[in-house]
Amino acid sequence: QFLGRRLLRLVPVRLSRPLSMGQLVGIVVTLASLAVTSGVAYSPEGLQRRLDKAKRPTSWQKRLDKALLDVDKNPQQRIRLLQKVAGDGKKIVSDVRVAAAEVQEKGIGKGHPLLLDLLFPDGTTARSDLEGLVALRKQLPELTKGLAPPTVEQLRAAAPAAPIDPTRVAR
Repeated sequence: QFLGRRLLRLVPVRLSRPLSMGQLVGIVVTLASLAVTSGVAYSPEGLQRRLDKAKRPTSWQKRLDKALLDVDKNPQQRIRLLQKVAGDGKKIVSDVRVAAAEVQEKGIGKGHPLLLDLLFPDGTTARSDLEGLVALRKQLPELTKGLAPPTVEQLRAAAPAAPIDPTRVAR
């Protein structure tokens, strides 16, 4: 419970709207900084149990995701979900510790799938947003190949010949 209270003080809660992806990543980074990655040992069976628990609708990951990113939640529901997440402080630190140890051991290239599955399980808004950003990153180079910057002549042709009169536009 101590960590839960401390976490609520660290998390900037905006009850009127969901948090941005940057704020959510900031929360995860804060949690990761609280976790000590040395000496983490886990078995494949234990790891699979963790992954199964993360996919449950009552997991801390899904509760945090709903509290911060669900647009249909009212302030009271958000606070209740954050309180439940705060009560799971030991689980959060443990999961972040395991994910950080995996990345530390295998590197980000091979360790990131476990990190994503453990901290952002399938079915969460954060996971969908991250997958969308990855897809967009792959598509942007394809889109920019066909685009060329406009020439000076095109810019001059697009510019209005006479200044715009705001009183005529407002009518």
